[in-house]
Amino acid sequence: MFRRSLHLLPRRLPSQLGKASLPQTTRRYKRTLSPDSEDGTWINGALLPLTFLLVGGGAIALANNFDNLMGVGQLPEISETGLGKPQSKITDRVYFDVQINNNPTQRITMGLYGDDCPRTVENFKTLCKEGVSVPDAEEGKLEMNRDQGATRSYKNTPFHRVIPSFMMQGGDITTGNGYGGYSLYGSKFSDENFNFYHHGGGVLSMANAGPDTQSSQFFITFFNARNLDGKHVVFGVVEDEESWEVCRLVERCGSGTGSVKGRVVIKDCGAL
Repeated sequence: MFRRSLHLLPRRLPSQLGKASLPQTTRRYKRTLSPDSEDGTWINGALLPLTFLLVGGGAIALANNFDNLMGVGQLPEISETGLGKPQSKITDRVYFDVQINNNPTQRITMGLYGDDCPRTVENFKTLCKEGVSVPDAEEGKLEMNRDQGATRSYKNTPFHRVIPSFMMQGGDITTGNGYGGYSLYGSKFSDENFNFYHHGGGVLSMANAGPDTQSSQFFITFFNARNLDGKHVVFGVVEDEESWEVCRLVERCGSGTGSVKGRVVIKDCGAL
């Protein structure tokens, strides 16, 4: 079902230069996406976690123990469904009401680590609530969500990149295609810290185009993605199993290249 290719890839694919994106792996993997698939699909993108190569409870057990065996230290456990447990005190709660194609919206609730990442959390909360003033919007240069005037939030923005067994990425409040974004602090702001791990599914972390280039784009993991530790700021977690189920529905809309089948949109958002 799986085979590894030794073909090497550049650290970032040419089509993604200039995007707020995730680091690229130096290898690529081929996976059969469904039982009736003969050719499978190449998954180009970030390094697939070890749990991707396993099935059943053994994958979760290995994810819970592998880092300790490697001397990383004790990490939060992962639930039987793959959802990672909170890594710090949750100080704030926010939500996305997500619509997949024309289906009814379903809610993703997230808990945020405001004591540990106050600037990152404040940025994310503001984008979930009233939004931020974007200069290009003030000048009428932005087509997306023009009816919102000069203020942009996560409302009516898409998840533009979804890679099964890896992550779902959204938050481009200016262009919606992964090439834009804007923050509470301007066009970009610095990485706050790397205190937490991309351990398990449901980890909420900031996307970037290199060190200190965060804006509004973020991603939520589907599995372990420990190769991203020290490169992307983890600042929260999907809070409950119901929300996690919605994330897994979004995962089904993804592809090996990250292109999304249909349309997945944050129809509403806010603080709880």
